[in-house]
Amino acid sequence: MIKVLVVDDEHLIRRGIAKIIGEITATHLAVTQAANGEEALAFMAAIPFDLLLTDIKMPKMGGIEFLKRSSREYPAVVKIVLSGFDEFDYVREALRNQVEDYLLKPVDEGELKMAVVKAARLVLASRSTDPTGCKEFFERFALPETAGAREANRTGTTIKLVKTYLKKNYQKHISLESAASFACVNPNYLSEMFRRETGITFVDYLTQVRIEAAKKILLDPRIRAYEVGLKVGYDDPAYFSKVFKKFVGLSPKDFRKVPGDGAESLP
Repeated sequence: MIKVLVVDDEHLIRRGIAKIIGEITATHLAVTQAANGEEALAFMAAIPFDLLLTDIKMPKMGGIEFLKRSSREYPAVVKIVLSGFDEFDYVREALRNQVEDYLLKPVDEGELKMAVVKAARLVLASRSTDPTGCKEFFERFALPETAGAREANRTGTTIKLVKTYLKKNYQKHISLESAASFACVNPNYLSEMFRRETGITFVDYLTQVRIEAAKKILLDPRIRAYEVGLKVGYDDPAYFSKVFKKFVGLSPKDFRKVPGDGAESLP
């Protein structure tokens, strides 16, 4: 049995998350709910939880303070953070407190289930012997259970954080160094890790994010083509046009003549 604690001050969200987790397997995951950090710590003092899912912004005791205390007092508990799109600083601080993964609100049901399954397998892999039924759990959810699983999870979390950061700030002057500083990792390490995990370079991913944003902006005929580049992070209109044509196969002006938006959503 894996004991799960869900902490969120919004009752409907908390109940919804608990319900989704319960759908994974009613046999092996026991879910408890808490409305804030203080209540959660009281539960943790009485129950040996294995997995924690917590919101960042909460009354009485915020998520960061709660994570610091729970990490200090219960370091073995696997932690997943739930955050809003604009809470980058909170997420970055959370990563310093032994957080395995983070999910953006509104939480996608599939992503939540996958994150919980990965975390559950980390819990089971850390135990010296499997409890009754764990073998079936492992077989049903065939995810890596090697000693490197925890490090792989943290790598994936960092990449996810950087991707979200780029999608939110593509219109600004972003570099590999600034993104690495934000994620609290070495630039060379981020570059290597990003290419290994995504299959493309950091610069190419940032360019794709900017070009996809530009395609959407170009749908508005009131905005001149040269202004679009400025809105997606390119100070030089000529360079923007060159990059756009390289990735799309058309100049920004010609793209406007093509029926349909051609825009895509990047992972």
